Amino acid sequence: MGDAGSNDLAIGIVEHKDALRVIEQIIIENNPYCMITSAAAQTYVRLRRKCINDALPVLELLEFGGLSTVRGCLNPLGYDRMLPHNEQIELLINKAWDLHKHKDRLGYERGYCDPRYGLAAGCAGWDSLLTKDFLNHCLITGDVPLKYVSQHAINGKYCKLR
Repeated sequence: MGDAGSNDLAIGIVEHKDALRVIEQIIIENNPYCMITSAAAQTYVRLRRKCINDALPVLELLEFGGLSTVRGCLNPLGYDRMLPHNEQIELLINKAWDLHKHKDRLGYERGYCDPRYGLAAGCAGWDSLLTKDFLNHCLITGDVPLKYVSQHAINGKYCKLR
């Protein structure tokens, strides 16, 4: 859990479920360029998942999320080394395939990392037959941190995350 030392994310890590109402309100606001929204989405996933294999909260947020929500909800996949079932992996990859072209990124590419970073990092522990094409796609999109985690994941290795 790469974010375990971050105060803003500790609520999800310690599973403080009483905070869920406040977290949900932040996510509903869905501010596309906000670190608080990103942290709220990460926390939401950690509080709502039933186990480390449950990516349903991630899929839920991908349906409507702005850039910060999307980036935040994908991060626990890599930071927590989540292990979703193959059906969820396929859905995650399909929904995230072109997230580097997310409508909120247009015109704001400078300074905004590729939101697929957490997903690509998580792929290191998943079936390579399901992830290979996605990771190769990530390698050619130009984001240096995304390329770093994608290359490690292609080799089936988790790496130190930012």
